[in-house]
Amino acid sequence: MAGKDNLIPTNKRTKEELRVITRNGGIASGEARRKKKTIKEAIKAMLEADCPEHLKKKLEGAVGADVTSILEAITARQIEKAIKKGDTASFNSLLDRAEGKPVQRNETENKDVAVFTSDEDEQILNEYGKAIQSDTEE
Repeated sequence: MAGKDNLIPTNKRTKEELRVITRNGGIASGEARRKKKTIKEAIKAMLEADCPEHLKKKLEGAVGADVTSILEAITARQIEKAIKKGDTASFNSLLDRAEGKPVQRNETENKDVAVFTSDEDEQILNEYGKAIQSDTEE
């Protein structure tokens, strides 16, 4: 596998290296969170803005509801598409928004999976792997 030789497990790194790596990860995570928050706030502000008059009249006639914001206009358009055109994507979008998305569950078939977390566990696993390998070579 390309680049696998360059990887150093965390249990083989010094405490200083781990501190630097986790610090850099924390800084990057904070930057990403702030960026997402800014984008989310901008979108929210745009959706709460007043709907242009020409769209209000068009949508109020089609849906029969009072439309005041861009969000209401988009929702009205989705409802219109779902009803008039039978657009199932619009219907599913509205249903997900109103009722919440259904939870998807994935079950694994192999239930004999163990997670090793300590050096001792890793050593046991390595010894077991060597024992199996020597049995197959004989």
